[in-house]
Amino acid sequence: MGFFYLLRKLLPISHAAAVSSLAMIMYVIIAGGGVSAVRALIMFLLCLGGNLTGRIYDIKNAVAVSAIILIVNNPYYLFNTGFLLSFTSVFAIGFVLPCIIEFINTKKPVIKAFITSAAVNTINAPIIANTYFEISPYSVLLNIIVVPFMSIVVTFGILGLAAGQLSYGAGAVVIYPAVFIINFYELLCRLVIKLPFARIVTGHFEVWQLILYYGFMAVTVYGMYKITLRDKRKKIKTYIKAAACGASGIILSLTLYIAVPRRNTITFLDVGQGDSSVFISGGGMVCIFDAGSASRDNCGRYNILPYLKYSGISHIDYIILSHSDEDHINGVMEILDDKSVSVGNIIVPPGDKGFDELMRNYGENINIIYGHEGVIIEDREAKIYLLNPPSPASDISGSLTDDVNERSIAAVIDTNGRKIVMTGDIGSETEEALAVKYGNIDKENNREKYGNIINADILKVPHHGSKFSSSDYFLSIVSPKLAVISCGENNMYGHPHSEALERLALYAGNVEITYKTGAITVYLDNSETLNYDIFKY
Repeated sequence: MGFFYLLRKLLPISHAAAVSSLAMIMYVIIAGGGVSAVRALIMFLLCLGGNLTGRIYDIKNAVAVSAIILIVNNPYYLFNTGFLLSFTSVFAIGFVLPCIIEFINTKKPVIKAFITSAAVNTINAPIIANTYFEISPYSVLLNIIVVPFMSIVVTFGILGLAAGQLSYGAGAVVIYPAVFIINFYELLCRLVIKLPFARIVTGHFEVWQLILYYGFMAVTVYGMYKITLRDKRKKIKTYIKAAACGASGIILSLTLYIAVPRRNTITFLDVGQGDSSVFISGGGMVCIFDAGSASRDNCGRYNILPYLKYSGISHIDYIILSHSDEDHINGVMEILDDKSVSVGNIIVPPGDKGFDELMRNYGENINIIYGHEGVIIEDREAKIYLLNPPSPASDISGSLTDDVNERSIAAVIDTNGRKIVMTGDIGSETEEALAVKYGNIDKENNREKYGNIINADILKVPHHGSKFSSSDYFLSIVSPKLAVISCGENNMYGHPHSEALERLALYAGNVEITYKTGAITVYLDNSETLNYDIFKY
C-alpha cells in the first residue's frame, strides 16, 4: 500500500494500481504462495478496486470475499493452520479491536499496540494451542516489538534483493537492516524461552471447550460494544458493566484449562524401528516405557513430545528404560532438554554401563532409580510390578550380566482389572524364567501372586518380534488379547520375523504392528472387550 500511494504521486491512479498489483503478485510468488500471502493479495486487490471505482473499502467484506475464494479453490483450507491463523488475526484487527479501542477510549500508541497484540493473541490462542499443544504468555509482549518492524524487514529485503542483482556486496549492505532485525527477533525468543512459564502445555481441546471459549469472547466483545453506545456519563453503571465484561474475559481464558479427567490408557507410539509406550493412569501417573528409534532422527522431539503435549502432559512421573540400546533410549535426551515437560524419575536396570552418559549429564537434576525384580511403582489406580532383571541380591551368579537384552526391565502394569506385560528386548531364555516364576496362581490363598502374567490383556511383544523371542511356552502363559509389535517398515533386522508371527497367531487374540497402524491407544476401562484406536486408518 505504501508503494501504491508513492506511485500515485508520480503516475495516474490506474497505472499506479497496475504496477503495485504486479509487484504484490511477484512478492506472493517469491514468498511461496502461502495461504496468508494469497489472502493479503486478494484483500489488496479489492482495496485497489475500491480506489479505482471510487467505492469505500470495507475490511469485513474483503475478509469474507478472500475466504470464499480460497475455500472454493481448496475446501481443505478450513483445516489449514495458516488459513485459520491468518483469517482470525484479520478478524481480530477488523472486528474485535475497534470495539475494544472505543470501549477503552484511549489514544496512547503504546496502549493501542498492547491491545492489538492482546486481541490477536486472544483469538488465535485456541488455534495455536490445538496445533502445537502449548502457548507462550509472553507472545503478547513480543508481538508489540516484532510487528512494527516487519515492514522494515520486508522493505529492506526487497531492496536488498534488487541491489543483489547488481552486486553481491551491495545486496549484503542494503539487506543488512532486515538481517539485523531478524537476528534481534531470534535473540529475543531465545531469552524469553528461558523465563518461567515461557511455554505452557495445554494439550488438544475438545469441541465444547472451543465453543465455550469463543462464546465467552463474543459475549465480552458484545458487552463492550453495547456499553460504548450508551451514555458514558453514567460512570458507575459503566464501571460495573465494564467489570462484568472483565470477569467474562477471565472466564473466557479459563475455559480452555478446565481439567478433563484422564482415562486409563496406554499408547504404543510409532517411532519406527524402536520402542516407546506411554501409560497414563486415571489417578494421574504418567509413565513412559523406553524412548528411542534406530530409524528416525529426533524421535523424542518429533514423536514422543508431540504426543505428550497433545495429551496435556507437562510432567512425567517415571521414564522406564528397559536397557541401553540406542533404539530404546536415544530420544530421552530430547525429552529432558525440553523445558516445557518435566521429568520426576528415570528407572534403569543395574549394571548396564550404557547409561553412564545419561547419569553423567542428568544425574544431578533427575532422580535415577535402579529398577529390578521386586520394585513396585503405584498410585491410587495402578501398580507397576518390575519382574526383571533379578535383584542384585538374588542374581549371585551374574549369569546374565553381559547380555543387556536379557537383562531388560520387564514389568506388569495392573490397572482397573487389566494387565499389560512390558518386555523390553528379552529373549526366550528370560521369557521362560518369567513364565515359570510369574505364570502361576497362589492356589493356597486363591489369589494371583505378585506380578502374575497369566492371561494378560496386552503384551508388548519382546524384541520387536524377533524370531529368538515370543517363545511358545511364554506366549501360552501370557495368552494376550492384544499383542503389539513396535518396529519400522522394511527394517534391516527383518522384524517381525515370520516365525514369531506364526507363534503369536496361535496364542494372541489380535496382533498389531506399529508401522502398519501408527500409534495404538488402548483404553483400559471396565468394558468386556478391549477397545483401542489406531492412528492410521
